Amino acid sequence: CTLNSCTSAPSVADTVRVNNPTTPGIAASKTAIMAGDSVGLSATGCNGTLHWSNGLTGLKITVKPTTDTTFFATCRVGNC
Repeated sequence: CTLNSCTSAPSVADTVRVNNPTTPGIAASKTAIMAGDSVGLSATGCNGTLHWSNGLTGLKITVKPTTDTTFFATCRVGNC
């Protein structure tokens, strides 16, 4: 701040941290099943809420696909 020829000392610094959600690792309990059989999907490395491509959330889910299906997961931390 400057008023006339006087300048104040600088303010105290403040740090803004950016949340960078990690990319989760995922694994299936089985990679080949019969149509309609159950398979467990699990994820690691998410320090927030895990969202699966089929709309479910959680570190572990069970699915019963009837055709070849690709699943992926994203990690959300706060509003990121």
